[in-house]
Amino acid sequence: MFGKGSVIVHPTHGVGRIVDIRSMAVGGASQHYYHIKLIDGSGLLMIPVDYAEEAGLRPVADADVILDVLATAPTVLNENYRLRQTHMAQKIESGDPVKIAEALRDLFWYGELKKLSSGDARLKARASAMLAAELAVEQGPVDLEQAADRLTAVLLDALETHTIAGDLR
Repeated sequence: MFGKGSVIVHPTHGVGRIVDIRSMAVGGASQHYYHIKLIDGSGLLMIPVDYAEEAGLRPVADADVILDVLATAPTVLNENYRLRQTHMAQKIESGDPVKIAEALRDLFWYGELKKLSSGDARLKARASAMLAAELAVEQGPVDLEQAADRLTAVLLDALETHTIAGDLR
């Protein structure tokens, strides 16, 4: 269970802060709800406390875990865009920060090898935005742009390291 003021991640909506826990009557039964203000300013979520695990609410990931995944050599992606995009979308929608980081890393590298399709570019942007939000919150007073720049810097360093090592290309 999370408390008021906890920073959490929703797998679809991203990072937010629990601003209140209120009891509300729904269908004649009283239930406690987390009121979550999303950090990107896109709104307020209300998630039943008893449904938090099923909804996929989790604490913010450790930045080192995310950055370590981005620094590893990528997985070669399927050339079939439908299969590739389905696989990447599943990773991103899982809400698992490691899988999201893998998707970002792999799409970044794929974009270095070939021009990304518009669907691939959208998936890459979504993964980057999700991870930047977690990084910004986890590493203290960092804005989203700075966090996104940090992700890109790690990816570029990995590109150089693994290209020299012959891991890909």
